[in-house]
Amino acid sequence: MFVDIIIKAASGNLEAAFNYSKLSIYNLVKMKINSFVLFTLLIFNFSFGQIKHIVVDVATKERIPFVNIWVENTDIGTISTEDGQFALPKIDGDKIIVFSATGYITKRIEFKLIDNSIELTPQIIELNEVVVDNLKSRNDKKTIDKLKKRKIKHYLPGFGKPWVFGKFFGFKEEYEKTPFLKEISIATETSLTEASFIIRLFKANKEGEPEGYLYDKNIIVTTNKGKRIIDINISDLNLEFPKNGFFLAVEWLLTKENRDVFDSFQPNIGFTHEETNKNSWLYRFGIWNKVKSYNGENYSNNTYKQLAVELKLVN
Repeated sequence: MFVDIIIKAASGNLEAAFNYSKLSIYNLVKMKINSFVLFTLLIFNFSFGQIKHIVVDVATKERIPFVNIWVENTDIGTISTEDGQFALPKIDGDKIIVFSATGYITKRIEFKLIDNSIELTPQIIELNEVVVDNLKSRNDKKTIDKLKKRKIKHYLPGFGKPWVFGKFFGFKEEYEKTPFLKEISIATETSLTEASFIIRLFKANKEGEPEGYLYDKNIIVTTNKGKRIIDINISDLNLEFPKNGFFLAVEWLLTKENRDVFDSFQPNIGFTHEETNKNSWLYRFGIWNKVKSYNGENYSNNTYKQLAVELKLVN
């Protein structure tokens, strides 16, 4: 429209240019007002189209933060806030909503049966007894899947959904000499001053799938700006390497502090690309599945994403 105004003025028709400019500005303002009204209505309808709830411990009634919430078999998902609140859009009442949180039994409930508060039952975690006096004398160490920067092919952010990537560590007889989990090393990258994420430790069932928790609390990790490999010391947890193996999993915290552009969340987590997906798992849509192939042109021989994670054991 401004090009037309310039053309009219240049041709000497100043009055026409002036009148046209007034009309153009009026239409522009009108369009802006209509757009604002439409945007406001959309926000209004979206807000009232959501149902807000809280997740609480069935025994203590304390609110549970960072609960992973999915509408089963759909791409609709969220995560509860630090004070246990969450919201879901109105959906088919027969749809199953899945609630999973570290230290609690996973709950599945039909949407139409959801009340204002969702109660989760704590899961009993059986840990082997450890003689604390002997912990100071641990000398033998072993590293599993040593991280090499050249093997880290890309860094993946969270994308506004409560995805959980897991890596399976199988047990070997040689680990009996160094049976305790000492340190986790993981590759991260962030442009923020600091960004946080969750590490979860899952047991493996008889079918080799993630089921139940090896440790009953969230391990919240903060990484600083830049590309780095961070070390997380978990020796104080006194966790012994399970004979069935276990899954080390990473989940992004969908908080305003971690929010980046285009509804993505930092930090970016490092991944290698492997020829097989036997150790790589993804929790999405409320279920665990092995990761699907990655068809990147530069990685035609290594087509499966796997968490860039290193594990250290100690005796």
